[in-house]
Amino acid sequence: VAETFWEEDRKIFEKKLPLYIEETKELNGEKHWFETYKIPNFDQSGEIAGITGISRDITEKKLLEDEIMIIHTHDVLLKDISSNFLSLPFNQTDQGICDALEMLGKYIKADHAQILLQHTKKGIYADAYKWHNDAAVPITLPAELKLSEISWINDQLQQYEYIHVNNTDELPPDALNEKKFNQHFIGSFICVPLVSGENNLIGYLFFLSSERNKNWKSDTRKLIAKVSDIISRSLDHKKWRESLKASEERLQVALKAGNNGLWDWNYKTGSIFFTQSSFEMLGFNEILGNIHIEGWHELRHPDDNDIAELNLQNHIKGETAFYEVEQRLRTSSNDYKWVLTRGKIIEWDKNGKPLRIMGVNTDIDKIKMMETELKLAKSEADRANLAKTYFLANMSHEIRTPMNGIMGLSKLLQKTKLDTTQENYLHAIVDSADNLLVIRSEERRVGKECRSRW
Repeated sequence: VAETFWEEDRKIFEKKLPLYIEETKELNGEKHWFETYKIPNFDQSGEIAGITGISRDITEKKLLEDEIMIIHTHDVLLKDISSNFLSLPFNQTDQGICDALEMLGKYIKADHAQILLQHTKKGIYADAYKWHNDAAVPITLPAELKLSEISWINDQLQQYEYIHVNNTDELPPDALNEKKFNQHFIGSFICVPLVSGENNLIGYLFFLSSERNKNWKSDTRKLIAKVSDIISRSLDHKKWRESLKASEERLQVALKAGNNGLWDWNYKTGSIFFTQSSFEMLGFNEILGNIHIEGWHELRHPDDNDIAELNLQNHIKGETAFYEVEQRLRTSSNDYKWVLTRGKIIEWDKNGKPLRIMGVNTDIDKIKMMETELKLAKSEADRANLAKTYFLANMSHEIRTPMNGIMGLSKLLQKTKLDTTQENYLHAIVDSADNLLVIRSEERRVGKECRSRW
């Protein structure tokens, strides 16, 4: 010690400058930090007459600085992991999870990381994600674990945020199944549960080491717990996106099957979103998504602009429950197709102005073509009926004159002397004439009804 002090003092005498020293010493088996500040004292001639020194224990300060540095390092790591998730496309969540395992595994100097997720089979947890340090001993958990095989771990996680085992040789007797970890060269491990947003257990995150008596420090365990929370949220989002994608696919199939297309109009900004089927019904194969309402209006036949705007304003004024219009829209081949547009205001601003209108476009082109064909067929049938009516009327007129002659002559013959055969013939003539007059009268009545309709 004296030699050390003399060496420090010699430097002060040589340079004639103050000296600051930080050093560690072991006291009572514990490491302590000390700082020493030495100042030279000068006499009147400018020579060093002595040295004044102050020394103090700064162990608490150094521990606090180390803790702050660890917290900062952890914050940076958590930020990097979170930023990586945000920078990846939505369909690359798996890559983000694998990156998180690698970044954290390297930082805490683990040999292996593995995530087991709940299998569709009840009570089974299957290997989903893993990372391995290539420079370490090849260790791993089984590809599948039954809940009964990790029952002790599961019981511990019911009570604690995480569990850590510094030496698998020292597992308690009731952790019988977990002692099989030794068969996979696992010397120590830490396990954290993965919990969904609904607070349901969805799996386990393991960090493993072949080293026995590894000290999984408290700050390391907390860091792993925070990363597990990030991974749990990402798995939630992945499940939500997969569910949303499945719902969108079902919606697209339903819309396409019914020749429908969904649209969502931001009335304030003019931006309007269309599903793919909205454009496919017009022959556009590319998915255009959001366009401005003016671009959509350019597809509308000019003759339909007035009625479409009138019906929209009537709905905005509250005069109609829905906005509805049959309009012709231009297709990719520059033809026009009939489309039924039906929607409703679903959101208003505080001033009572519409903010969002949502609805459906339905392809009614075939229906309109059938309507046109039916109208044409009805028109042709009406013309044929009218021609028939005029023909019958003319025929009735032409029949009436000779029929009057026949009836008149028959009445004259009835006044003459006839034999039995002649009387029978005459009765037959009169009966036939009467029947024909009845038919003529009925035809005239029907003819008048038909003419009155047209």
